Amino acid sequence: MARENDPLLTTQEVLEILGVTRNTFDKWRSSGRGPITYRLPNGKLRFKLSDVEEWFEGLALEDPETARRREARELLLKGKRLPLGLYGPPSQSQHIAQPP
Repeated sequence: MARENDPLLTTQEVLEILGVTRNTFDKWRSSGRGPITYRLPNGKLRFKLSDVEEWFEGLALEDPETARRREARELLLKGKRLPLGLYGPPSQSQHIAQPP
């Protein structure tokens, strides 16, 4: 989401923020996996800080526990029952003893 007076970053500033090389960043951009780019009339590239932040947030990976809690919450909000797998590993009482 663009902010009022959203600062424009140079490519070098974005590289420093992300901690990647120019070569890596250019590969991301050429494959369509980089942040939104603006080309100025003089040919220079600029990036809005909010666009870079939004793009970066979109790369976040959820750990399995967070994803499980999010899924459980969504099901509960829809009024659905939770599958046993979302509660975590089965307790000892859920194991059925097999005859020897």
